[in-house]
Formats: sequence, C-alpha cells, structure tokens
Amino acid sequence: MIAGSVSSAHGAEGSLNLDSPAQHLFREAVIDIAERAKGVLQRDFGLDEESAYRAMQRESRQRRKSMRDIAEAILLNDDLRKSRWPAADTEKEQDPSSAT
Repeated sequence: MIAGSVSSAHGAEGSLNLDSPAQHLFREAVIDIAERAKGVLQRDFGLDEESAYRAMQRESRQRRKSMRDIAEAILLNDDLRKSRWPAADTEKEQDPSSAT
C-alpha cells in the first residue's frame, strides 16, 4: 500500500522504486539485524520477543534514531563485551579487593 502511494506521488517516471532488488536486500538486512538484537535483549534481560521489540522501539523514539541504529548499537555492545575485552569480565570476578 505505501509503495503504491509513494510511487504515484512521484508521477509516471517512477523515480522512487521501493520494490527494487536493492531495497529488498536492505530490508532483509535490517530485519536480520533487528532479530539478532532482539535475541541479545531476550538473553541479557530475560525479555520475551515482544517486550524486546518494544524496548527497541521505545529507544528508537526517545533517542530519535532508527530501529536499525538501535539494533546495531545493541549488537556492537554485545560484541565488545564478548570478544574485545574478555579479560575485563574475568578480572571483575577474580578481583580480591572487591571481595567482602
């Protein structure tokens, strides 16, 4: 529905084609990123799928960032925590000064 109304707004020349192969690939990539980010939120915060999606939507609105940007930030944070500084997590657990 949206694609048809946008295309007709641009006249017969069809300068905006939302159904192009490039647009389709872009949408698929965004969906993949959002699904992976939802999984991270579900794992880390114990959220169900719908709550994870709503959390991303809320952050998107509040920060005035796209859902893709929010999802990419979640995935980047997860990647950094897991692979870039693994020693930081183990130091926290093994730090004798933090023991009470």
